[in-house]
Amino acid sequence: MRLNGWVKTSEGHSPRSNLSKWPEQLSIAINICPALLLDDAIVKTIIGVAHNLSLKAVAESVKSIAMADRLAQLRCDIFQGSVFDKPLPVKEFELEYRI
Repeated sequence: MRLNGWVKTSEGHSPRSNLSKWPEQLSIAINICPALLLDDAIVKTIIGVAHNLSLKAVAESVKSIAMADRLAQLRCDIFQGSVFDKPLPVKEFELEYRI
């Protein structure tokens, strides 16, 4: 697998040369490549890159408890997706979670 010259960060896309300037997290976009979860080595590598750069590994688009459990076993730090709640408008989210 070839890592292209751009990597998604929470602020958009950034060249790999900016890895040391990243914010606090590296996202794993499961929705782009759900087959990633079939290959533990790839997911472990992505999580390892995040941890080696002192970043949190964030799994996006987690759709099942089994998927969340597997990602937790692989040491993923943060999960987001429809398994936890459906997408909500900002106002509804703020009311629901009292933010």
